[in-house]
Amino acid sequence: MTDLILHSSPDPRHSFRHPRGAGHRHPEDRRHRVPSRSGRGQDETMSDILGPDQTDTALDGTAFSHLGDVLLGSYSTRDFAASVRLLDAVAVLADELNHHPDVRVGYGTIEFELSSHDVDGVTQRDVDLALRIQQVADDQGAESE
Repeated sequence: MTDLILHSSPDPRHSFRHPRGAGHRHPEDRRHRVPSRSGRGQDETMSDILGPDQTDTALDGTAFSHLGDVLLGSYSTRDFAASVRLLDAVAVLADELNHHPDVRVGYGTIEFELSSHDVDGVTQRDVDLALRIQQVADDQGAESE
């Protein structure tokens, strides 16, 4: 079985190396400031690191668990194509929120790992994305593992 693993980490070890050398970076290597609906920028509390005691209640009933400095969610799907359809829908959400998960896709399974790389921990952005992913997974018939 071959798994598809996608990483969105700005960690330089995972950076795209442009053939022209320095000064050219992959877009994922930039630090992002998520604009609010008011256009003034993200609320500072969105970047506060949250502990499991702060996320457990919000994530109750979802596939996500707070493990260390990440939220991990795992789903069973009918087959590989269903996993990819779920990934496609989550990609749209991630782009809307400008917050991208690391993803592992296998036959009939998909796993999401969420963390805020700018603060090296879990923030409200991760919780919000986890809740949105759960909604999409429910709509598509994916089951929490």
